[in-house]
Amino acid sequence: MCDSLDELQESHIIPRSIFKSLKRKSGQLAKVNGVSGVPLIKENSDLKELLLCKNCEQFLSANYEQYGTRLFKNPNGVTKKENHIEFSDFEYEKYYLYLISILWRASVSTLDEYSEVWLPSELSDILKDCVKNKTVHINENLRIDNFLRVSVFRLVDNTGTLTDQIIKGILTTIICTKNSIGETEYYFSVDGFLIKYTFTVGKNELDVQTSKNIGQLDNATVLKVLKKEVTDFPELTDLFKNLIKKAKSRSTNI
Repeated sequence: MCDSLDELQESHIIPRSIFKSLKRKSGQLAKVNGVSGVPLIKENSDLKELLLCKNCEQFLSANYEQYGTRLFKNPNGVTKKENHIEFSDFEYEKYYLYLISILWRASVSTLDEYSEVWLPSELSDILKDCVKNKTVHINENLRIDNFLRVSVFRLVDNTGTLTDQIIKGILTTIICTKNSIGETEYYFSVDGFLIKYTFTVGKNELDVQTSKNIGQLDNATVLKVLKKEVTDFPELTDLFKNLIKKAKSRSTNI
């Protein structure tokens, strides 16, 4: 990230603390491949590769990950409503750039699990510079969050097919799709929340600067996270169904 020649470390795309939380007491993760016929397996490892130097690892941890990974785990300042959840004392830029840092890392990763994430080199450099400089401003007139919008939803399943414990216990890879107007979107599920990135050009410059997507992060001190049905995301629904099917198959064969 700093473009130095320092020795690269074994770096996580998704922060290590998230994997640690998912492993809980067992120390293992259940890994599911979407390919038919490939069984569910349990393993100790989490996804990492030689990517960042020690200084960059510490920079991301201190400036973004310590805040970003704890935001939804801290019960203080949380108000639960029927259709959404509120988090007080929200630090918008810090959390936005935390999520952007994950997308950037995935885009430059060589791991198969993140192969769907691709960004043009110019855009990748913009993301990297914003993270490195701790700002959403690209220049005096342009902000990265004008055209790279991040939305966050709390996933629920009112059909009862998926318990809340299952939803919270799943970490997906980053999925690429197109929305109804042809914009590229990436999203992944973690800790029961869905993180969605949308690249938009808008109708015109004013529209890009003033319009908002549903669930989009807002520069406010209170974060309102809408509740969304898992079935609203087709690729995610298929992934969850595949997980349950393979988990049942594994338990039957033991």
